[in-house]
Amino acid sequence: MNDVQRHVSDFNEAMKMLSESNPEEMREFREFMNSVIKPGRLDTRTKELIA
Repeated sequence: MNDVQRHVSDFNEAMKMLSESNPEEMREFREFMNSVIKPGRLDTRTKELIA
């Protein structure tokens, strides 16, 4: 497994643990993130560059 795959795996595991211990907060976080990535004044590429 390369570094990127390991980081993605670690991130996914952390998100899973947070979802299990804080389901309401993670639901709200997912809703927020989904609203951020929706098309609007900034295109997706610009949002990715900012992030």
